[in-house]
Amino acid sequence: IKHNRIQTIIFIVIIAFLSALYLHFAWIRYQNIASSEAIMLARSLESLMHTKHIAALSGTEDDLKTPEYTMTKRSLSELVKTANPIRFAYLMGERNGRIIFLVDSEPPDSPDYSPPGQIYEEATDVLWSVFKTGKTLLSDPEADRWGRWISALVPIKDPATGKVIAAFGIDYSASEWYSRLWMHMIP
Repeated sequence: IKHNRIQTIIFIVIIAFLSALYLHFAWIRYQNIASSEAIMLARSLESLMHTKHIAALSGTEDDLKTPEYTMTKRSLSELVKTANPIRFAYLMGERNGRIIFLVDSEPPDSPDYSPPGQIYEEATDVLWSVFKTGKTLLSDPEADRWGRWISALVPIKDPATGKVIAAFGIDYSASEWYSRLWMHMIP
């Protein structure tokens, strides 16, 4: 009986280990799929942006009166309304060594609204790297004054010079992101 008990315990430990290993690899697989989809979506949306309109944005309140700002604002607002689970969409620029909002998806009466020129104090090395390297990336969960987010960030480049003139970003709630991943793992 003692021998059978040891075999049963060993069997249970092996099953638990294999189950944990399966869950680990499934989690990584689904996380990679979700990351790839978020980056592909952000790149696709960025390709619809009018570089000339973005280059015309000054990052000041004067932009509020321009058609470039109005059209871009409308597009970002519609994106957030129709593309669940995106919470925020925005364009950021670099001015005088600071990251600022150029346009965001929020209506002006929203407590989450960022007017043109608002400094993004929480700019991380990840966001700065989009401007420095010109590469698209998906951030790890990062917190700012609006919550905890996973951000897909795409550089917008001047077609003539190749210089990064803005970063297009879409934010996903970090908690929703991981909830969705977990739901995809459960058969």
